Amino acid sequence: MSHSTSAYLGLVFISVGTQWAGFGLLLLLVHGIAKALLFMSIGGVILTTNNQDLTEMGGLCSRMPATTTSFLVGTAGLVGLLPLGGF
Repeated sequence: MSHSTSAYLGLVFISVGTQWAGFGLLLLLVHGIAKALLFMSIGGVILTTNNQDLTEMGGLCSRMPATTTSFLVGTAGLVGLLPLGGF
């Protein structure tokens, strides 16, 4: 998770260095929203299951569809798919 933050900050420094400060602020905003969505999804899973052991968390997609959808949207936002802000 921290590698993506470092990569986004590198892009922000490049955009500010090339005098595109508005684009750098947009990158910070989009990254913050997508990362917050991922952290809230992970927190929801931990709160619901009362467990952090990945070997005991099988089948969460069928039991928590809203959390799965929000996690996938946050991931797609960080990767930069077309309809989301990271593009």
